[in-house]
Amino acid sequence: MHRNKWMRGMAAVVLVVLSAAAADATEAVVVADTYVNSAHAATNYGTLSNLYVNSNGTTLIQFDLSSLPAGTTASQIGAASLKIYVNRINSSGLISIAPVTSPWGEYTATAGTAPTLGSTIASFTPAVAQQFIVVDVTAQVQSWLNGAPNDGLALTTGSADAVFDSKENDETGHAAHLDITVTSQGPQGPQGVQGAQGPQGDTGSQGAQGSQGPQGPQGSQGQQGPQGPQGDSGPAGQAATIAVGTVTTGAAGTSASVTNVGSNSAAVFEFTIPQGQTGASGGSSATGGSPAGIPYSVSGFLVSNAQQFYYGLNSETGLPEALYLPIAPTACKPSMTIWSYVPQGETWTVSEVTTSTSQTWSLGSSVISCSTGASNGSTAQECSTTASGTVSAGTVLVVTASPATASAIAGFIKAFSCN
Repeated sequence: MHRNKWMRGMAAVVLVVLSAAAADATEAVVVADTYVNSAHAATNYGTLSNLYVNSNGTTLIQFDLSSLPAGTTASQIGAASLKIYVNRINSSGLISIAPVTSPWGEYTATAGTAPTLGSTIASFTPAVAQQFIVVDVTAQVQSWLNGAPNDGLALTTGSADAVFDSKENDETGHAAHLDITVTSQGPQGPQGVQGAQGPQGDTGSQGAQGSQGPQGPQGSQGQQGPQGPQGDSGPAGQAATIAVGTVTTGAAGTSASVTNVGSNSAAVFEFTIPQGQTGASGGSSATGGSPAGIPYSVSGFLVSNAQQFYYGLNSETGLPEALYLPIAPTACKPSMTIWSYVPQGETWTVSEVTTSTSQTWSLGSSVISCSTGASNGSTAQECSTTASGTVSAGTVLVVTASPATASAIAGFIKAFSCN
């Protein structure tokens, strides 16, 4: 029992020794470093203690790989890191690392004679000064061991402004270098005995969310929620139209009639007006009788907020009001009286209606008008007027009001007579 425990312990020690012998860390030091400045294309800065990387300055660094064991191959490079000391940061930004692809001299290189550069192999953004930054350059060191010329590395930027220590900096002694790990390529040994199980590690971070599973069965219907707020008012509907169709003279003694041969939203009124009785002949020197003062239309109208007085339409129903279209029974001078309960001043105008057999008609010439003041709602405001000219028999008339909207519930009454 004790012998087995001793053997397992010795096996573990051997594995540790073999693991330590399987890798070797070495450091490649700087053999040349400088920077070139495009603003001073003929100046060499190889003796300065600082290396500048900015929009005008490019830093060049070359390393000595002779510290690697003889015969080291690219496949034996387990890792290689560039360590460079940040002296100060004037402006942070992305700095790119690229291989130098042509020879250069530390004390002869200028922006005018700068070497060529390869593609970017790594990049970093310095954030804190007075410390080393470590950047992985394993692939580039392997490339040098595979035969690519070791002309060093270049640091360039389009937005940063940073200063690094050169090998000439005797104040800090923080020269750049390469940390290289070399792995052994000997034959693989036999597998050792399994060691004792170690303690359980910490819980790892949560993994990515998996794909959505299939939809489950539909649940039972929930209770009805509260009523939502009232939505916005919809757009106004299409305005109704009204037109006058044919006007026919009926037989004397018959009743006048109006017939809508259209629809509720596009009315077409056809009128039958009875012929008047033949009047008695006047004397040879007397003028024949006239229909002076004959009342032929009295009507009232109740309006509410935002209703309009126009074309004889009831703006609540959109249907025509026949009483709002008085027709002159004979050639005469129309007279009008208005009793207004509208809470604002109004101008009332009587106009002729230009009739048509189509679906539309329009206002014609203005005949008479008068104005009323604002009413308090209980006492009517009155105006009366008589036309100076004569309209023909059968002329269709209509009353309009201006302004055309009422600010509160109100009404008016109008009366026509023929003079």
